[in-house]
Formats: sequence, C-alpha cells, structure tokens
Amino acid sequence: MEILYVAIGLMVIAMGYTQLYLPRKSHKQIIEKLSLLEAKGYMLSSAKDKAYDYMLESEEVEIYIKCVFIPKHSNVTINAKSTWRLSWGGNPSKLGRSFPHHRYMPEVEEFSKWVIKKDKKIVKLFMLYPHTDKILMYLNESELEIVTPLMTPYGYKVSNFITIEEDIEMLIK
Repeated sequence: MEILYVAIGLMVIAMGYTQLYLPRKSHKQIIEKLSLLEAKGYMLSSAKDKAYDYMLESEEVEIYIKCVFIPKHSNVTINAKSTWRLSWGGNPSKLGRSFPHHRYMPEVEEFSKWVIKKDKKIVKLFMLYPHTDKILMYLNESELEIVTPLMTPYGYKVSNFITIEEDIEMLIK
C-alpha cells in the first residue's frame, strides 16, 4: 500500500511539473526573447483567447505570432495550408535518420486559416518552440523544399524560436 502512495505522489509531482512549471518557464523565455526586439522598435503584447499568442507592432508592420510547442530534434512538414505533420524521435547524431513518431498538428489550423484585414502590413508567423531541425514544405506530391524565413508558404511565415532575432528582418520582407 505504501508503494501505491509513493507512486501516486510521484505522478502528481510529474503532472504538476509538466502542466504548471514547464509552460510558465517557456512563456517566460518567449517573452524575454521577444522583448529583445523592442530595441529594434517593436512593441510586444501578449494575447489570451485569440488565434495568436503574441503581437509585435511597429509603425509599419504588425507581426502576429503563434507559438507551436514541439520536441527538439524533430521535423515539421507543411503538407497544405492548415495541415502540418510533426516527426520526432530520431537519433540526432545519425545522418539520414528516420523518425519513429509522427502526428498531425491540429493546433496550427485556426491561426493558418485566420484572415486579418488592416491598413498596415501584416505578417502571420508560426514560431516553433524550442526549435526543429528542418521545416519542409510539399511543392507537389513528390517534391519537398526547405522553408526559409524569406519564404511565405500559404500567406504565413515559419521560424524557430532560437533564430527569431536573426530572422526578424527577413520575416517582415
């Protein structure tokens, strides 16, 4: 019976860590990183109960940011406007590795279909947190292309959290 209590206690601690601590830690890291862009003339605001999570605004552009939480050492493949596939679990030290785990990402659907009409230039940005090895996009049934910050597949941009500072100028072009 004591083992059962210990097991339940460990499960409660693990759930508290993953459900309370990790989201707060990641939110704090995202705010810190995006706040660094305020030095470049952007104003940061966060959103609740909206299609986006954060907004960076300057005099000439508004950047709406949706954070997508993914595991490290993964690949994201954009199959269509609102259909993304996440692959993860491969050994990062092996070239040409396969990924044993796959899932489609319904969390991108609402933001990818969201239409914004304003006078300012609008950039819709998916920020992959913490990062992915490759962001790929299907050009047709058999051709894939690596997505760069300069590309705008389906009207939105895609970037990794760790490279957002370097990519910001390319993302608004």
